[in-house]
Amino acid sequence: MKYTTVQQVLKRLNMEELVSIQRSQRLNIFEVLMYGFPSPPDCLRRGFRALPKPASTHIIGLQDMCALDCEMVCTIDPVTRYRRNELARVSVVDVNCEVVLDLLVKPENEIVDYLTPFSGLTAEIMKDAKLTLREVQDRFCQIFDASTIFVGHSLEQDLLALKFVHLNVIDTR
Repeated sequence: MKYTTVQQVLKRLNMEELVSIQRSQRLNIFEVLMYGFPSPPDCLRRGFRALPKPASTHIIGLQDMCALDCEMVCTIDPVTRYRRNELARVSVVDVNCEVVLDLLVKPENEIVDYLTPFSGLTAEIMKDAKLTLREVQDRFCQIFDASTIFVGHSLEQDLLALKFVHLNVIDTR
């Protein structure tokens, strides 16, 4: 049987089946290390953060799965003059494709390339970026916790840009 919407799939499966599917798709610790995901404790010593532990009454369910995508811009360090990619936008949607977060992030350094063909970002769009990386991390910690499952492609890059250690991921790689 072919399903045309997420809602149709959800109606056919019960919550236990969905949670089981989620758990089976997550990366294991070996995959996390092999693909270069930020992992504790080294990253935590380098200024990375971790999402808070879930409340003791928290029950893992489908609502805890979100799609994550980040866009970067190329900046230049004023001291070393090295170019690097910095976070410029973070977007998260839930299982119903409802936008949970869509934030522009003001990079620490001067933007030298908006990487528009890949990021879709332009100088016009980025002029509205006011939030710092720290402020975006704080918002993440208010909305998500360690039980949240993030789904995406090459999530190690997104988590590195966000400076988060989070191993609860399903990567479409």
